[in-house]
Amino acid sequence: MENRLIELEIRLSFQDQLIQTLNDALIEQANRLKALELRTARVEVTLQTASHTSEANREELPPHY
Repeated sequence: MENRLIELEIRLSFQDQLIQTLNDALIEQANRLKALELRTARVEVTLQTASHTSEANREELPPHY
């Protein structure tokens, strides 16, 4: 009986360690996702700005172009 109890305690200890490892990995992934979302938003703004700029430049060209 005591051996079974010790085995359960050992398993619980490993499970606690695994849960902490998984939690750390999840937090890291969430942080990386936030960073990628910010970069994507910046790229979208840059592309929209470039698109508006090129449209404005096209309108300024003389008709013979």
